[in-house]
Amino acid sequence: MKKTFVILTLCAGLAFSGCGLRKPSGDPPSGGSAGAGTAAAGTEASTDGSGATGSADTGDGTEAGRISDAAGASEADAAGTGSADTGDGGTRIAQGGPYGEISVTLPDGWTYTPIPIDSDPAFSTQYGLSFYPDGKEDGQIRLCYMDQFGVCGTGLSEEEGTIAGYPVRIGTYDNHAYWDFITFGGDCEGIVALTESPDVLWWREYGDTAAAILNTLSFDRDRREGGAYLYSSDSDVPEIGLTFSVRQITPSGAVLVFSQYDPDLPSGELQYGDDFLLERKTDSGWEAVPVVIEGDSGFHAVAYVIPAGETHVQTLSWDWLYGELAPGTYRVKKTVCDFRGSGDFDRYPVSASFLLN
Repeated sequence: MKKTFVILTLCAGLAFSGCGLRKPSGDPPSGGSAGAGTAAAGTEASTDGSGATGSADTGDGTEAGRISDAAGASEADAAGTGSADTGDGGTRIAQGGPYGEISVTLPDGWTYTPIPIDSDPAFSTQYGLSFYPDGKEDGQIRLCYMDQFGVCGTGLSEEEGTIAGYPVRIGTYDNHAYWDFITFGGDCEGIVALTESPDVLWWREYGDTAAAILNTLSFDRDRREGGAYLYSSDSDVPEIGLTFSVRQITPSGAVLVFSQYDPDLPSGELQYGDDFLLERKTDSGWEAVPVVIEGDSGFHAVAYVIPAGETHVQTLSWDWLYGELAPGTYRVKKTVCDFRGSGDFDRYPVSASFLLN
């Protein structure tokens, strides 16, 4: 029986019947390299790691893809040549993001699809890559950083192990022939591997190679780029069934995302205006970002409607008021009104925090 086991939530208070929520990392990482990896995001770099496929008699397929304690990826070429044969035909591939760079070595005959952050609206805080044999996209291994990862406990068995030198928990549903997810710990905390639509025949043929590829994993936290939304309770307004987040974050702006998930909760029409405030997190708390504009400034007196039961987005540019932001942790603050008529409305403050590298 196929189960859906990945649950990415924006609401930390959600409860799942018989399920648990793992939160690999609630705050930006403090840095420190978890291993080698010199490739820039979305590029390829050479290594002298083997990327060997491994071999075993699969019999009925139940042993295919069994994770061993083999060593992880070797050090990448310090020259950073960009792309080269690793000696046995392997190629180092990488995907960068706001928490670090994920990289593995693929052997000949395998390819990958990059997953940049914000590339999938349903998983906006996830980035990484999916790898699979050439021409066999029907079965893939998705290797990602996730800020939250949830699993359903029904029919789940888990075991501890080591992959590429990192501690892991390996989860399998219904005792079938292949694992469903692997969560990494230690310096790779936040990294999750997921099987996507494999079957027993796919696993019997390619499971050992997939396991060997995971044994070349490196997560370099020193190579961070871009921005990421950081969930906090200030992003939720349960009284009106609203969540507020940001994506596509740059030093000069972001896309605001208003999600109204229960049409019955507002008593009127949800509206917001052009006004906003930026704050930066410091050792002493949240402080207003200084404006760079000279003289008086203001916002247009307009009202934008958040449709009931829908997600509404708006592009916000803040460089005209604050300039381009330096790396750090910020939040953008807005006010949403539950508007019933002239002079009859309620105001709700809401904010979305984000990391910028």
